[in-house]
Amino acid sequence: MTSAATPSVFPPSPAEEWHAILKATLLRVPALPEELFKRMREARLTFGDRVHCPFLRPFFLSSEDEERVRTVAETIADLGERITSAALDEFGRACTASRLDAFLLPDSLKFAEYNGESPAGAGYAEALAEIFRELPVMDRFAQMYEVHSYPLSAKLLDALMMSYLDWGGSSKKPQIAIVDWEDVPTVSEFEILQKRFERMGIPTLIADPRELEWDGKSLTAQDKKIDLVYRRVLINDIVAKPAECSALVKAYSANAVCVANNFRCKIPHVKAFFAVLTGEQNGALFSHGERELIRKHIPWIFLGRALSRTSRQRTTASPSNCSPSFVKSAKTWSLSPAMNMAAPA
Repeated sequence: MTSAATPSVFPPSPAEEWHAILKATLLRVPALPEELFKRMREARLTFGDRVHCPFLRPFFLSSEDEERVRTVAETIADLGERITSAALDEFGRACTASRLDAFLLPDSLKFAEYNGESPAGAGYAEALAEIFRELPVMDRFAQMYEVHSYPLSAKLLDALMMSYLDWGGSSKKPQIAIVDWEDVPTVSEFEILQKRFERMGIPTLIADPRELEWDGKSLTAQDKKIDLVYRRVLINDIVAKPAECSALVKAYSANAVCVANNFRCKIPHVKAFFAVLTGEQNGALFSHGERELIRKHIPWIFLGRALSRTSRQRTTASPSNCSPSFVKSAKTWSLSPAMNMAAPA
């Protein structure tokens, strides 16, 4: 004889509530998954040939988790700017847009990397959230919780415009060029952002670096003078293909065009940035509160080099000798669709 199951003393989580609504909806609308994937493709929510989110549930953040993520991420991004200024002994923002990749744990964030160069995701995530908001499942869910998503393309455009003004730009409607190779799998996001930027009144084109032309005074593409380059082509590619990227580099060197992110962003972008943050000898760069945040959320990283067998036997890896230094109901939930992308190695 078995006893009856003891009822849970905890209320169902948002994910459990979503699953219950989803199961009932799938009985009525079994074609929902196929329709969702079709809408993703129509909205250019693809990475190469695959849709970004093969799941039927978005990722939920409580208002408390959202604030925790925001506080930590903004602090780390600010530290990236501080480290860049210290390394180059000059000031000026390096990263107009950046993305911190982390695992969200109950009591901490565990960061894998800081993408400070040319991160993808803003256009994809915003468009994906809009599709999820229109699902019949969300109608029912929104009756139980207050749900909101993020106006990411508007925030990105605001940041680009601020960088343009800081650079010295004066046009109220600068011509933007989203620059990357024409065959990259993220070209679909460029198309999403182009439409949204233009809807907000800013002329935007998409250009391969090989389309750019430099006449010694102006950078042009598709017969249009470029005021602001939203650079998505990677610095490693620019270095590896100097001839193909020469117009961009010459215009940047002549300060004839605003480039965001600028080339200084490479300093916080590389994983050695975390080694700088966690290196004991760099502690004076940070406040006590910042050091505590680093200890809690940033993995200890050190830079190593190949050693001879004798040297290897004598050397012990430790922070001090390996890290570089510088000589609704009343509940509110945020909606962030899961991105089906491989975790960084």
